[in-house]
Amino acid sequence: TSAIQSSTHPRRTILACAAGLACGILSGSTLAAMPDDEARVNAINDANTTFACDFLRQELKPGENLIFSPYGISECFGMLYAGSTGRTSEMLADIFNYPLPPAETMASFGRLREALAPRQESEGYEIGIANSVWASEATPFRASYVDLVQSSLGAEPHVVDFTRTKEVTALMDGWVEKNTNGLITKAPGRVSPADIMVLLNTVVLDAGWLFPFKPELTADQSFELGEGRVAATPFMQQTARHWYKQQDGVQVFELPYAGSQASMMVILPDEGRDLAEIEKSLSPERIKAWRKGMQLTSLQLSMPKFEFQASLDLLPIIKEMSSGEVFSNPQLGRMFKAASVIISEALQDALVKVDERGTKAAAVTKVTGTRSFRPKADPTVVNVNRPFLFLVRDRKFGTIYFMGRVMDPRG
Repeated sequence: TSAIQSSTHPRRTILACAAGLACGILSGSTLAAMPDDEARVNAINDANTTFACDFLRQELKPGENLIFSPYGISECFGMLYAGSTGRTSEMLADIFNYPLPPAETMASFGRLREALAPRQESEGYEIGIANSVWASEATPFRASYVDLVQSSLGAEPHVVDFTRTKEVTALMDGWVEKNTNGLITKAPGRVSPADIMVLLNTVVLDAGWLFPFKPELTADQSFELGEGRVAATPFMQQTARHWYKQQDGVQVFELPYAGSQASMMVILPDEGRDLAEIEKSLSPERIKAWRKGMQLTSLQLSMPKFEFQASLDLLPIIKEMSSGEVFSNPQLGRMFKAASVIISEALQDALVKVDERGTKAAAVTKVTGTRSFRPKADPTVVNVNRPFLFLVRDRKFGTIYFMGRVMDPRG
């Protein structure tokens, strides 16, 4: 079992979340007159996908392996949005492209979760999402706020004494470990007596390939690390029919998981193209066009096994996407009757393991507030022997659960 150890940060109130993302291209401003469930599911998917692409363009850990859950970030901040008012609501809606006011956006997340749930029951494929909200005994949440996040996201409410830091830490770590099936054993950051609230969201994926790779065919090959450097690493081998497209200087293919509900989309730049250039031009429109233009193609595929983890400090990244005002003086009147809060921390820990069987991935994200204070012909050869992007996504709705970059499959 892999684990990610928590990082240490002083005096924070925690909002923690984790998980994947969504696909589409609808303007949120047009949704007010679209009350049906399908429109709302599409709208929140569109919002989440737009955020995922915007977020990736922020030069996250350049030159390093990367794994994160954009859906988790979006849903976590959605819980903050649910408690916000005034200018704070406007800024959060702008950053995350939320299509509707707070309560309606929460309902849209809930409808998306309901739509995805039956797709999560295929044998060999599991995706789990969980939420919890933690309030200080001294500064309780409004009952209406707890009702909203419970009814839309199934968030478990907890009231704790944050001054008993060891006990609260153990409770939160236990909740994270349970809801990530032991893949992550600790919540990011640390508990402080100054904490006011914690919103936790986890997402865990355990999915076998629809067409597993045969372990006996795995053999070491060279993976290009850049600047003329190479590394010997185990490559999985397979010849099978997959959805594939070559266009715009990239090869894009999908590896379906058991049940064909979800897949890993791999985006491999052509030889000589910089992966960073692809990341900067990634958009919901490009993802949609690649998926629409794919054809079922016989692929002679070589792809590295990989396993790694990553931690992101979300706060400075999101500040670059917005005004810092949303964190320094948030209006949270729907969350608290009276409290002076600053959002001082936002973290996400995530891990991914890809092998012959399939994929395991998990993420837990944390946003902290504190007192103011992816006819038969000869196979197309695809050798994934250089840095690439991957998206773990639902094939019908386009929901991107996890997104990442492989620079060095050795971890």
